[in-house]
Amino acid sequence: MGEIHFLDVGCADTTIIKSGKATILIDCSYLICTYENLLPKNHQIDAVFITHHHNDHFQGLGYLLQNKYTIKSIFYSPYAWHEGEQSFRKSEWDDVTSYLNAYERKGTRLYAVYRQSDFSRPLLEIEDMKFYIIEPKKELMVERQRHIHDGCLVIFSKLGNLKCLFTGDASDVSLSHIMNHDHTFSCKDVDILHASHHGSINGAEERFIRKCNPAYTIISTGIYNQNINIPHPTAIARYKRYTRQKVFRTDTNGSISATWNPNLVFQGEYLSE
Repeated sequence: MGEIHFLDVGCADTTIIKSGKATILIDCSYLICTYENLLPKNHQIDAVFITHHHNDHFQGLGYLLQNKYTIKSIFYSPYAWHEGEQSFRKSEWDDVTSYLNAYERKGTRLYAVYRQSDFSRPLLEIEDMKFYIIEPKKELMVERQRHIHDGCLVIFSKLGNLKCLFTGDASDVSLSHIMNHDHTFSCKDVDILHASHHGSINGAEERFIRKCNPAYTIISTGIYNQNINIPHPTAIARYKRYTRQKVFRTDTNGSISATWNPNLVFQGEYLSE
């Protein structure tokens, strides 16, 4: 049996997945400090995926470092800061590089990862969990995408028999690329879709959501600059239209937890809301 926790960390992202003795993090907000009870008591984390280099997705690495958590492997976006970069700050690049270097000195294995060319094997398999990287594609990254969300990791996972898709803050460009080149690996009929970019309209590519046809959609969101309009009402409407059972939002539902063995069971009163 395993458990998954989509944490209420405001307009940011952190998911904790646990099965057997293994703990996996997908993104790591600084507010992970408020969920210490969900982290392993032996302070040993098997893997962390950092979908991209915006600080609401990686700043919690600082907390883990300060509190002596070990991490066996960190997988992160290959997108790199360059002169003229407008989609994230040099300070963010310096921070994430500092954290990664600090963990590497402690023995953590670091992997900047692209879309897999072979999906016959997962990138990571541990306990009853398998993780695959389906975006970004290396050939596109060579062209030096001008927005970091185009280089965001999109992670497909099998948690026991359950299919889950984590999109980080992936852009419409990225999600459209999956739609147009998804010949060897299918995102169809997933059990859980972790919606992109906190419910932004850029990342709510309609054809992609329709193909995913999720049983449940999770939107990690919170109070944000209203001028940016996150979560976006059109995006919310799309998720509701193409989600078979329920759309959850951390700003209204709080943290969302579920178990699987092999069926997915949400904890609390979420299903009756």
